[in-house]
This record gives sequence, C-alpha cells and structure tokens, in this order.
Amino acid sequence: MDELSRLTNAYQSGKLSHAYLFEGDDAQTMQQTAMAFAKLILCN
Repeated sequence: MDELSRLTNAYQSGKLSHAYLFEGDDAQTMQQTAMAFAKLILCN
C-alpha cells in the first residue's frame, strides 16, 4: 500500500493524526503526495 492510500484510508475512517511529516529522497514525489492529501482533506 502506498503512502497516499494509507492517508486516504485514515481520512475515510476518521482517524487522521494532528500532523504528518513527509520525508524521503524524492522531493517531487513527496510534494505530489502532500498536495494530493491536502486536496483530499480540504476539497471534500
């Protein structure tokens, strides 16, 4: 399961944490994941 799927499942089940830290070697992938997650929680 990829990171965005885990975050989506947490959102859908109502179990979001108060903060998330995105880290790794690929800055572009981290930014894409963070933006998709932000859209998920802010645009619904």
